[in-house]
Parts: sequence; structure tokens; C-alpha cells
Amino acid sequence: IITQPGAKYDAAGNTGIINIKLRKNKRQGWNGNASLTYQPGPYFYSEESFLVNYKRQKLNILLGWSNMNAMGHAEWRQNMYCTDAQGNITGSNTNHSSPTERFGHTALRFAVDYDLSEKTTVGVNIRGAYHPNKMGSVVSAAYRDDINDITTYGTTDAAEGHIRKEVTGNAYATHKFSKDHTLDINLDALSFSKNEDQDFIFNRYNDQMQPTQLPDETNSRQKSPIT
Repeated sequence: IITQPGAKYDAAGNTGIINIKLRKNKRQGWNGNASLTYQPGPYFYSEESFLVNYKRQKLNILLGWSNMNAMGHAEWRQNMYCTDAQGNITGSNTNHSSPTERFGHTALRFAVDYDLSEKTTVGVNIRGAYHPNKMGSVVSAAYRDDINDITTYGTTDAAEGHIRKEVTGNAYATHKFSKDHTLDINLDALSFSKNEDQDFIFNRYNDQMQPTQLPDETNSRQKSPIT
């Protein structure tokens, strides 16, 4: 069991992996595969990918690409009531929203390794990912004041999103001294950035649906780079 796997093992977590050693692929030349998935409808989903591998004697090169796009919908309603000390309703607030989310994920992988000898291998593994996300919604609200017999309305136009970029690199060398003794050397690098944006427009109306104030707009931008 390897408790601290390097990037070349493509581990999904950091709790350790089981290192199962198989015979090397000795097939020469090109091989690969491609796939396509498509799901129409309100919950649209599509995914495309390909993987190409080239091997010639001591050299092995791999190139992979995948792309995913999807859409999600949700709908929610919220009813809140205000009461006095006797439990009588004095006001209420009703909200309704139908947000829509669009997101994708594009990944690219390039790897190359070379057998310096029967016991020694060196290689490089580079991965990149691009993940855009956009969400839009219109929230409708009704505010009821039962004491003064007043009803007002409001809408909130919301547009939110983020773009996440990630690049990882791994250079490694492995040398097999014997059946039970192997030396692994890994050098890993990571570059990560995430840009977020939020735009909100608030509108208020009276019971005649006439604006009671000018639209109030709020914007937010945030960047989170990590290298």
C-alpha cells in the first residue's frame, strides 16, 4: 500500500492506494479510443472524449482530451408568516424562484515516459482543466402587511458564475533494485485560479405594480489564484 501516491497514479484521494504491478504493455505503434454521450431535454448533458497512445521501443506517449457540458434546473417556493403575541398573522412573505445552471468541464492530459534501462524509467505527466459555471434566476416576492392592509412586490434578477482553471504537472523517475525494492522520485507542481462574479438587480413595486424606487444594482468580482 502506498500511503502518499504521486500524481502518476491518478489517485482520487489521499488516503492511500494499492500498488498492483502488472507486466508492461509491449504492443508497438498506435492505439486509442473515443466516446460520445448525449442526453437531450431540460437536463441536457453531453460528453466527448478521446485517448491516444503511441509506443515505440522504449518510448511511450499518451494524449487524452475530454469535454462535458450540462444544464440543471430547480424550482423553489418559500412562505413565511409574522404573528403577534396572540398568534394572529400580521404579515407574510412569499418567494418563488426557478434558477437555471449551465456548466462544463474540459480536461487535457499529456504524458510521456522513457525506459532508460530494463530497471529505470523516467517520465512527465501534465494535466489541465477548464471549468466554467453560470447560473441565472429571477426571484419574485410578495410582502403583505395585514395591519396596514398593504401589499408590495419585488423581483431580484441574479446572474452568478465562476471560471476555474487548473494545471498540474508531475515529473518522476523509478528504479527497480530488486523484486521487493523500488525507488520512486516525484516532483509535483500545481497552478490553480478561480474567478467569481455576481450581478443582482433589485426592483420594488406597490400593489398597482408601479415602481416604488429606482432599481438597485449590486456587482461583485473575486479572483482566487493559487500557484
